[in-house]
Amino acid sequence: PAEPAPRLALVAHYLSAKEPKKAVAAAQDAVAAFPDRPEALDAAGQAYRAAGDSNQAIATYNKLVQLRPESPLPFMRIAEIQIDAKDNNAAIESLRKALALKPGLPEAQRAIIALDATSGRTDQALVAARGEAACRSTIARAQSARGRPRSSSIPTRLPVAARNQRAR
Repeated sequence: PAEPAPRLALVAHYLSAKEPKKAVAAAQDAVAAFPDRPEALDAAGQAYRAAGDSNQAIATYNKLVQLRPESPLPFMRIAEIQIDAKDNNAAIESLRKALALKPGLPEAQRAIIALDATSGRTDQALVAARGEAACRSTIARAQSARGRPRSSSIPTRLPVAARNQRAR
């Protein structure tokens, strides 16, 4: 196919069917066919993560950083992998890189708060929570003044992943 959509749909199908090895194979085909398409690299990173290959997933997201240096998404995905590995300090560092690219990103802020709280750094979690609340309030006022509803453009499950780590 001339577009990546069918290949990416196949990766998504294998991931939802809990067949990570097939998802990795399909993702590798997508990346080979479309090496400069961010969505192909993101799908490959997700497939590697599902297959338990954290190193390859992070390497794939680092390629995405090179391809889209202005995007916080790869850092958010890397943080998810680091949370899975219980490497909270590295995850917080990745989340801060995402915030450097998109200040006020609520998903990153909430994940940092959750990680600080689960790591016993309650003072830091409190400071971060106050900062996130102030930022959220500022964003809401600005968007309200422009007549736009507040929404995020970065798809992620980080706050849930960080909360789930506490249960492990």
